[in-house]
Amino acid sequence: LIEEGLAQPGWVVVGSDSHSTTYGAVGAFGTGMGATDFALAAASGRTWLRVPESVKVVFRGRLPKGVTAKDAALEMVRLLTAEGATYMAVEIHLLDGAEALTRGERMTLANLTVEAGAKAGLVVPSGEILEMYRVPDWLYPDPDARYAKEVEIDLSALTPRVSVPFYVDNVLEEDAPLLVTAFPSFERFPTVVNAFHIVPRRGRNAGRARTEGERTCGAPVWRGWPGVVRAR
Repeated sequence: LIEEGLAQPGWVVVGSDSHSTTYGAVGAFGTGMGATDFALAAASGRTWLRVPESVKVVFRGRLPKGVTAKDAALEMVRLLTAEGATYMAVEIHLLDGAEALTRGERMTLANLTVEAGAKAGLVVPSGEILEMYRVPDWLYPDPDARYAKEVEIDLSALTPRVSVPFYVDNVLEEDAPLLVTAFPSFERFPTVVNAFHIVPRRGRNAGRARTEGERTCGAPVWRGWPGVVRAR
């Protein structure tokens, strides 16, 4: 929709996918809803939404080499927590060099706001967005706006990171020690390739595994086949 110009600054865009928050990258109020509500909106052009509270997330600086917008988004989710922005609008401000983030990178930030429970994620238009779209004056936040909570992230201090089981906000830096449970029979069962279980050695889920077998490093973890545990 963004590429086709069907999401514009100030528009309300609804979709049947929860990650419809992505449209907030260009300043649209993008939100997901169930199939029935979406069908009604498509048929009538109308829908009903409760006005959400707002959360302010400020990104400052520039991303270091090797660090991506996905890393920035994961840090945002870690700080907000998985339920920290439930039915709220996450308002993302890009300052002190962060305005250079591309439209695609802004899409990543807006996309991941739903992982904190957000109803919408809106990136305040700046940088190349001002060259690509006509942004109405009323779209910008009021100077005296009040927020349910505020978070600030220094992009220049970020490192690559990954979200590990069993919660999306269980975010660790890339070099954090992990235990990875793998499966040896990939050639016989190729569908198992994506069935990795990562058991963190630190963080909110340190040492947790889904089954006792995963903790004892040798009992069945996938349809009765033994797993192999490797330490990084």
